[in-house]
Amino acid sequence: MKRLTILIAVLTLSAFSFGSLAFQNGYDLFQKALAKERAEGNLEEAIALYQKVIEETKDESLAAKAQLRIGICYEKLGQEKAKLAQEAFRKVVENYPRQVDTVKVAREKLSGLLRAQAPMEKNVDGLSLRHLLMPMKGGEEVGFGRDISPDGRYLAYFDYNVGAMGVYELATGKKRVVESKLKSDEPWGESWSFIWSPDSKALLCNWWLTPDFHWSDLRVIRIDGTEQRTVFSSDRYEDVYPMHWSSDGRQILAAFYGGGSEGKKIGLISVEDSSERILKTIDPKWGYMEFSPDARYVVYDFCPEKEYSRHDISIISMDGKFENPLVTHPAHDSLVGWSPDGKNVLFTSDRTGTNDLWIIPVKDGRPDGQAELIKKGLGKIEVAGITQNVSLYYISGGQMEDLYVVELDQAAGRVNKDPKKMVFSQEGSNSWPQYSPDGKSIVCVQGGGIMAERAETQLCVRSLETGEERQFPLKMQARHPRWSPDGLFVYFTATDRPRHLGIYRVELDTGRVSRAWPEDPEDKPLGDIFVGISPDGQNCYYVRSEEENRICRLVSRDLETGNEKELFRMDVRLPLAASLSSDGKWLAVVSREEERAIQVLPSNGGEPREVCRFTLKGGHPTWLDWTPDSQSIIFTKRIDESKSGVSGWGLYRVSAGGGDPEFLGISTTYISDIDVHPDGKHLAFASYGPEWKEAKLWVMENFLPDKGKK
Repeated sequence: MKRLTILIAVLTLSAFSFGSLAFQNGYDLFQKALAKERAEGNLEEAIALYQKVIEETKDESLAAKAQLRIGICYEKLGQEKAKLAQEAFRKVVENYPRQVDTVKVAREKLSGLLRAQAPMEKNVDGLSLRHLLMPMKGGEEVGFGRDISPDGRYLAYFDYNVGAMGVYELATGKKRVVESKLKSDEPWGESWSFIWSPDSKALLCNWWLTPDFHWSDLRVIRIDGTEQRTVFSSDRYEDVYPMHWSSDGRQILAAFYGGGSEGKKIGLISVEDSSERILKTIDPKWGYMEFSPDARYVVYDFCPEKEYSRHDISIISMDGKFENPLVTHPAHDSLVGWSPDGKNVLFTSDRTGTNDLWIIPVKDGRPDGQAELIKKGLGKIEVAGITQNVSLYYISGGQMEDLYVVELDQAAGRVNKDPKKMVFSQEGSNSWPQYSPDGKSIVCVQGGGIMAERAETQLCVRSLETGEERQFPLKMQARHPRWSPDGLFVYFTATDRPRHLGIYRVELDTGRVSRAWPEDPEDKPLGDIFVGISPDGQNCYYVRSEEENRICRLVSRDLETGNEKELFRMDVRLPLAASLSSDGKWLAVVSREEERAIQVLPSNGGEPREVCRFTLKGGHPTWLDWTPDSQSIIFTKRIDESKSGVSGWGLYRVSAGGGDPEFLGISTTYISDIDVHPDGKHLAFASYGPEWKEAKLWVMENFLPDKGKK
């Protein structure tokens, strides 16, 4: 009521500044509308008069105030008009950005409406949860960093549709793309990790130039589009991930990959002169790290030695001279961040059997009491950040990866029916399907992924005849499972320790897991992707990606002698995709460059020949597999919407002898890890399903314990 009185007073004073008759008439009309609204309560007539003011007046200030009053009238009309009220307030923000005071009131009104509409869960201790709208569509992806701005106004995302950063304003629901290129002729780039400046006016992104898959720089991008500049060049490192921006705006906390066996480093980068200082080298896998609010300490989570499946949390001083364990527990503990007052550190833990939110008090870089459970049963979440007003934002739900099967009509060159989801006892994280040589079983990887609570996965072998499942738990992240020709073993690539990929196998009768090669687990880091074993069991094939040298090689290995032979090489950073033909005579390979060519070469070595060529932006893999007759290759790529009238990802077929690819059908969110059944009539793949599922953005408020609020 007080705010309304002030606003009316301001409007009354404003009338004396109108010099022209037109302005006077606009003011008179506004006063008439105000009387209809306040004195008579005739809100519909008031809205019509306010709309007339907007259409007739040349005074932007008066028009903005009239638009604001329309929103207030709709608000008074109740819940049924809430959407119209939101739209009216959004128009104030979008159409009259120079009317600062009026826009401020409109933003407050919008926030209030959204807060009132959001489902709320409230505990007896006052903690509350609200669900906010987050209309991210396919191609618009939040990153791996903290996406919410410190002031809580924006959510940052990368728009793969245009190759630029974007910001989503929570109060208005407005999205806009932010210019992200340093020059107009710069090639397509991506950012997988980005952080906010402390004043919420800029983003710092690691920028990946996709033609040569090179992390080119860290660049600052102001969200108003006025500046893009390089802060740090990553030429000396494989990867540099920005993690947090200090509260004084002077330093960037970053995680460095030094290349080869140098491990990971916690580093500081000066925003002013781009100088760097390494704070600590950590061999175990790091997770998240963050400055303390007073910039005296850095807190980070990491994997203890030989414990790749869980994290602990530690604190280190800014000079690197002091370090103290903060959370040491057999459970998996992941850092969420500092409370804005610097008195507490929040983290998630699965020590109760579910993924819960915990808090531990901190003083002078040391624990100042016992950890306390704040909220139980959060499930798999991605933390978006803690804002300055002590609100915790996180994302849950969204995409669930499962296996799908389609029927193939090889003669007609099409898919007969829509994909059918395979039902497993565990759903939401199934990938890498592979049919057994006899076609009676299928193996897949369960667990893992970006949203996984732990790093462990398991192999699941399912009988296609009975539906019986057998699980083989692994304390490692497995991928690329491939059957032995006799069906007694499943080989797979696995991350057994940070930056080390090895090839393992599981004996299906006993469940015994052993390392196949390299035999020495202490050798240099490898990037091996298992391709398959020849039908006679004599040779196997794998892709070795040497990121530090930017070389990717396709290699054959004699399983009896251990002798290896390089068959194919490309100067690229990201791994090649490769597939062995059913008769074991041919290999198909394709890179992840923007301009891609599927090439075929003899499995015993020889000159490759190009089968087809196409364009695919973004560095996404092209998955491929041979048909059982070894005459054709089926592969995945984005559908050309201009030609087909549909969007998404589809299946294509090309003759092994070369020619134009045929579109087999399917339009789905994403297709990966394809495998053709030995009968040639079915194909399995992993996907998020036919439509993108909306992830939910939650905000948790009033979560600090009483002692943390004082």
